Amino acid sequence: MRASLLRTARRALRRRRAGQASLECFDAGVLRRGRGGRRGRLPRLGGADPRTLVFAAVDLETTGLRPGVDRICEIGVVLFRADGTVLGEYATLVDPQRPMAATEIHGITADQVVGAPTFAQIAPALERLLAGTVVVAHNLTFEDAFLAAELRAAGLAVPRRPGLCTLVTARAQLDGPGFGLGALHRGLTTTSLTAAHTALGDSRATAELLTALLAQSPTPLRYRGPRPRTTPPGPALLTLSPCLPRSTPPQAAEPGDPADATPARYRWKDRELTPRWNRPPSAAERPHGAEPHRPAEPATGGLDSRHGG
Repeated sequence: MRASLLRTARRALRRRRAGQASLECFDAGVLRRGRGGRRGRLPRLGGADPRTLVFAAVDLETTGLRPGVDRICEIGVVLFRADGTVLGEYATLVDPQRPMAATEIHGITADQVVGAPTFAQIAPALERLLAGTVVVAHNLTFEDAFLAAELRAAGLAVPRRPGLCTLVTARAQLDGPGFGLGALHRGLTTTSLTAAHTALGDSRATAELLTALLAQSPTPLRYRGPRPRTTPPGPALLTLSPCLPRSTPPQAAEPGDPADATPARYRWKDRELTPRWNRPPSAAERPHGAEPHRPAEPATGGLDSRHGG
C-alpha cells in the first residue's frame, strides 16, 4: 500500500513539473500537430484523428469561486463532432442548495432555481450523456473541480473520462492579444459570442471554438490522450429534455466584448508549444474576464483560467 501511494505521489510530482494537468474527473488529452517527417516522407501523425471522436462541450455557472463551498447553479452540454455537426444539447438550472450569489454575472436569481433539480438528481443522466465522449471546456480545470466537489457532496463516485481544454490548446497553438472565450470565438469564427454567461450559450461557443481550431490549423491537429472506453450516447439520450432550462439569457455578449468590436487577430505559431496547465491566469484570463465567481488557477496546475482572456 505504501509503495503504491509513493508511486502515485511521484507521478503527480512529475506531472506538475512537466506542466501537465492534475485533475480528478478527467484524464487530460491534448491536440498536437502532426510532426514533419524527413524529406520525401509523409509527416508522422501520432494520436487519433479527431473526426473519429464525439466531443461534449460542457459549461457550468456557479454561485462563486470555491468548489465545495460554492455550488453549480446551471449546466450546459453540447455533443458534437469535429466538423461542427451538433448531435444534441442539454441544459438545466440546478438548485445550488445554498443562497444564490453572483447573480450580477450569470443572471440567475433565487426564484429561478425554485423547483430546479439538485445536482444529485441530474448526475445519473449527466453521466450517461457524457459516456463515450471527450469532454471539452474552456478551462477544463474549473469544470473538473466543481464537478468533483458536487459528486463527492452527493456521495457518488468520481469517474475518470477523457478531457480536452480549449484554453490550453489555444495558448499552445496561437499568438494573439488574449485567450478569453469571447475574444477567441470572435477572432476565429468572426462572429460574436451570444448568450454569454449562460451555460448552454458558452457550451455552444466552446464547441464552435474547437471546431474552428481543428479546421484552421496549418497542420492537422491530432488528439493525443485517453480514448473513450464506451460508445457515445444513442439518439434517444441525445433528445433528453432539459429538466429546467433558463428562459432568457442575461445578456447578448460579454462585458467589454461588444458585438461590433473588431475581431482580434490570431496567428498560428510557427512551432507549437508544449501544452501547459500550470500557468497562473491574469485577471483578464479568468472566465469572461475578471469575474468574481470563477476560480483562479493555483500555481501547481489547478484552475487554469476557464474562459481565459
